[in-house]
Amino acid sequence: MMSLQPLMSSKHLVEPVEVQTNSFLLMATTSLCVCVCFKGGKPFFLKKLQQNNKMTDIVSKEKLEAITNEVKDEMKTFTKDFLSSYKSALVSEALSVDGGDAEGGEGEGEESGEPERELLCRDGGSESDEPLMVGTFMKRGDVRKNWKERCFVVRADYLVEYYENEDKFKAGAKPKGVINLAGYQVVVDPNGRKIKEKQKEVEVYGTSFSGEYTKYEPLTLECYSETKRRWLFRFKDVEEFNTWSDIFSRCVKKVRSGTLDDEQMQAAYHDAITAMAHRYWCDPPQGKEIDAITEMIGLRAWNIHIGGDGAFKDIGGPPAVKRTARNKGFQLVFKTVEVAVTAAWTVLIKTVSAVSEKTKELVAQGIGPIRTARSTIIEKIQGAITDTTTPVQENVLVPVAGALVSILSKACPSPILSAEDVLDSATLTYAEDRAQGNDASLKNIKKSSAMMKPLNSAFADLGASFDGEAMDGVLSEITSRVPAIGDAVDTLKGLLNLGDLVDELRESATDNTEHAGYTFEKLLEDELAGDSSQAIAKRDMVLQSVKEKYRHDMRICISDAFKNFLNALLFSLLFDKVGEACETLCNPFDQLVPEALSDLLSINGILTEALEGFVEGVVDSAVEEGLKSLEI
Repeated sequence: MMSLQPLMSSKHLVEPVEVQTNSFLLMATTSLCVCVCFKGGKPFFLKKLQQNNKMTDIVSKEKLEAITNEVKDEMKTFTKDFLSSYKSALVSEALSVDGGDAEGGEGEGEESGEPERELLCRDGGSESDEPLMVGTFMKRGDVRKNWKERCFVVRADYLVEYYENEDKFKAGAKPKGVINLAGYQVVVDPNGRKIKEKQKEVEVYGTSFSGEYTKYEPLTLECYSETKRRWLFRFKDVEEFNTWSDIFSRCVKKVRSGTLDDEQMQAAYHDAITAMAHRYWCDPPQGKEIDAITEMIGLRAWNIHIGGDGAFKDIGGPPAVKRTARNKGFQLVFKTVEVAVTAAWTVLIKTVSAVSEKTKELVAQGIGPIRTARSTIIEKIQGAITDTTTPVQENVLVPVAGALVSILSKACPSPILSAEDVLDSATLTYAEDRAQGNDASLKNIKKSSAMMKPLNSAFADLGASFDGEAMDGVLSEITSRVPAIGDAVDTLKGLLNLGDLVDELRESATDNTEHAGYTFEKLLEDELAGDSSQAIAKRDMVLQSVKEKYRHDMRICISDAFKNFLNALLFSLLFDKVGEACETLCNPFDQLVPEALSDLLSINGILTEALEGFVEGVVDSAVEEGLKSLEI
């Protein structure tokens, strides 16, 4: 059953009405909103208001039925992609357990060859239960829109809990709410966002707008989503505002968005949602699986079946009526999509267990033929990779990767070394306390916004330096260094998300600052040998050693960050081209793989593994060469 209550304000309802999920709500507007519910094909009024025929044409029962049918078709394709990837993953696991994949690879006992870290890490203990951030500030209510002070706690998994007050939190009370910010935008200027929204309304509805919007007070922060609840917060000063805008931004990127625990199911979902996004020419949304699928299909249905926001331009009445009609129509379309997606997703998850058992049974019966068939596919795919990349590998891929490392690494030293300012201050306070015979600790440096201010500011500047014109400058320099890139620079521009690189570098610098603090504690205490009065005298020597260890470990982290960044970039650049070549070389598929096994092997899954291996080879050498001149 689906309640109409979430869709409508209570003032529009005579009483809550339950309808079947295949029933439809049509909305019409004049100066007020009219709600009509179709049940068994017969309309009945929730409120006796004049019906606007134009509105019922825009969001009609027939259109909603068409949307529902389209969702069912899309979910059939999604389910097919999901199960294909899932079964392929089970096959890969079975081949690995049986004696190693056909492609070889590292054994469990082999040395990884990675350089050792020098900084010490504090034993986890109960630290995983400690919050990343705790603070008290104002939150706006969702229904009454009133502002109340609440205590907010960011957990280690980046979920945000809020309590009535800090005393309730410390007493172990149940939180009043939990916020998962996956898929949200952190908006530091809500008035500015509303101005853009109203300017769009002018374009769509032909309405007028003064160009000013000042509803939200200074230091108001918004976590915005088109399809989920908006969160509004207000802070007492700029430092608190900046600190929480930063932590909320990290929550958006790092919180776990999905509900699947099984790694193979997670990978299957990623493959299926990526394939859907590819069909729609968009990026996969973040968030819970049902929410992400609903958002992607819902936006497409809104634009194709309803006609987008512009469909409400000719609704009678003032701009507020058009906007209300649009918002109610949008909610209705998304609820229609969500119901159908949820039903299909529920069936899919119930199917997985049976598919897993059947696949394992088939694999057990024929591991040899499966290995042979997979080897045949791998050979074809590697041929496709060679055919696609050979003409561009030496002239484009390697030089572009090297140029990016060279250009971007020049900006790294300043923010990376800003951690030393943090350590200078923190270790001085620690040594002074120890010299006076007091207990002291450098635990949780990274959670102190005051201590971490130099590092956070330096990385904020680094992120800003890669925006707008600065990004154009990076692309211009790449074009001058690698003329052969040609028009592909436009594709590169669309894929070049330096924000992820900056975030990974900052996360590494923050964690290593924490590790450096602990290392300083341990080394200084060893030097003191119980005589704490010598803490200040011994500080400089120990601190210098710790800084060297910090720089050593950060070189490793910088290398890893650039490899992750470039691996994703080159993979995205090559995947479509290699995929097209694979489609040609692997067809007809039934001649490569026996029909009985064709359902167990996913070309896309094998292509991903093979292409990732190729890209890693290109990137590793480029990063190693490009970072030789890194001065930290």
